[in-house]
Amino acid sequence: MNRALKTEPQDDEPQPAGLDPAAGGREGRRNRGLRRLEAVPRPVHRSSAILRVWGWPLALGALTIFGLLSALLGERGIWWVLSWIALSIPLAVIVLFVSRAFLRLGRARSPTKRP
Repeated sequence: MNRALKTEPQDDEPQPAGLDPAAGGREGRRNRGLRRLEAVPRPVHRSSAILRVWGWPLALGALTIFGLLSALLGERGIWWVLSWIALSIPLAVIVLFVSRAFLRLGRARSPTKRP
């Protein structure tokens, strides 16, 4: 069995002195007679956790870099249109989230209506 997934120590494994009820440790006296099972968190793959946190900021950053490069290096026509679109999307996202924050703040400060 994988040691990281075990919930209780085996009989042959020594416990730290503070947790060993037989040694009269602090935790042993306090929790005498109770078996303590610790919750084992579901393993999360590191790459999925990183993408969950940083996925949208990385996508908006890549879109901004594309927009700046297409405006700088593009020669008229479609490149300028693409740069305007690519640079407008992160601004629209900023406006959306700032307006949501102000709406929530306004609702939190408004007095409740009483019938």
